[in-house]
Parts: sequence; structure tokens; C-alpha cells
Amino acid sequence: MDVIIPCNVIKAGLSGVSPGLLKNGGLLLLSGTLILLGTVLANQYLYKNCSDAHRRVMQYCGVAAMSGFFGNPIAESLYGAEGVICVSLFLIPMRLAMWSIGASYFIPDRRSPWEVAKKSVTNPAMIGTLLGLVFLLTQWKLPYVIARPIELIGACNTPLIMILIGTFLADIEFRKIWEKDVYILSTVRLLVIPLVAWGLGWLLGLRGMPLSVSVFMSGAPAGATAPILAARFGGDVEFSSKCIVFTTLCALVTLPLWCWLV
Repeated sequence: MDVIIPCNVIKAGLSGVSPGLLKNGGLLLLSGTLILLGTVLANQYLYKNCSDAHRRVMQYCGVAAMSGFFGNPIAESLYGAEGVICVSLFLIPMRLAMWSIGASYFIPDRRSPWEVAKKSVTNPAMIGTLLGLVFLLTQWKLPYVIARPIELIGACNTPLIMILIGTFLADIEFRKIWEKDVYILSTVRLLVIPLVAWGLGWLLGLRGMPLSVSVFMSGAPAGATAPILAARFGGDVEFSSKCIVFTTLCALVTLPLWCWLV
């Protein structure tokens, strides 16, 4: 969280943006922002019948998806480099929110807004996200001697997260994954949110590749960083891992279905 994830986000920002995609990029940013705001609002009313520990995880997983891990390979295979750029643009609001609003769901003392704001803004991943956003929009480039180490460190993100999830899963019996709260989250994460993204994107005028990107990015599995935050702030690590495993398995069916439909 303190080194590899910030480098990974900065690395994405250094990839740059194609001038020809600026128009659709603006709509993608708007769509991603509206979807995020709607999810945050819905989090205030959803999961009321769940335990507090489960609710915190489910709220975070609603805001933060495993979009980067799933999104870039899918977008590149379907649309090439432009698809990867669209993904990067669409994910800017989520990257900002997952280390601010998202992290606040796990902070034990939620009665102090100033404490939540302080912990969110000073989070290294949040700082990395802001720097990545600056590089993405300005297209500034770092010297090779700095950019190359950031790229190599950032590339450790996905494999290290997978290893960490494996350690979290070491004591989980797979027959215990099947529980009601996991089903509820999976329905919201994999079906409801992408359906809203499809309708909203259509109303905003997104078509073709940008619309497809917004839908399948919204339908990605629960964010792999959930167990990390849960472990850091004393949350339910086991339930976080269950949500990731189940939504990832289901996404192997739902993501191709969304791509085909859109």
C-alpha cells in the first residue's frame, strides 16, 4: 500500500492520453464520476440488514472494483492501445475514491470527518493517484532513470496482490464461501452497477468502444485491495477474501456476457 500501489498508479498516469480520445475521454470521466456518486449514495441504504463488519467490506467493494487487473487485458485484446487509454480515463474517479471514500469505510472511528479526511488524503496510494492524474492529463514525462524504477515496482502490483489474497485464503474452507451477504454483493457488483453504467452511458452519448469499456469496467469483480485495507484497519479479512473469490469466479461468466451484449 505504501510503495507498490502508488507506483502502479503513477505508472498508469505516465502512459499518456491520445488527443483523438479527449472528447470520449471527457464523457468517460463524467460517466465514471456519476456511477461512483450513485454507488456511494446507494451504499447509505444498501446492506442495512448486514453486520457492521460485512457492511464495511460490501460498501468498499461497491466503490472499488478489480478493474485495473481485469480491465486492461480485456480492453487491449478487444480494442488495442486505445481501449487501454479509455480504461485509464474511466478509472480516474474510482482510483481517487477508493483511497478516500473507500478507505473511510474501514477507518474504525467514523464519527470524526476530519480524522477520516486526514487519513484518506495522507494515504500514500491517494498521493500516488493524484500524481498519476497530473501525469495523465498533462502528459508530462519523468526522466528514464526515475520512470523505469517506478514502472518496474508498479508491475509488482498484480502478482503481489494475488499472493496476498492466497495467504488470506489459506485458512478459508471453500464450502464456507457460500453465504447470503456474498450473494448480495455479487449481484450488486456484477449485475446492477454495469446495468446502470450501460443506461447512463447511452444517455450521455457513449457508443461503441467507450460504452463497452464503461460497462465491463463497472462489472469487474470486487477490489483485490479490500483484504489489505481490512487487515490494516482491523476489518473482516476472511469475508473480504470470500467476496473477491466469489465475484472473480462469477465474473468469468458475467464479463464476457456484458461484452457480448454491449
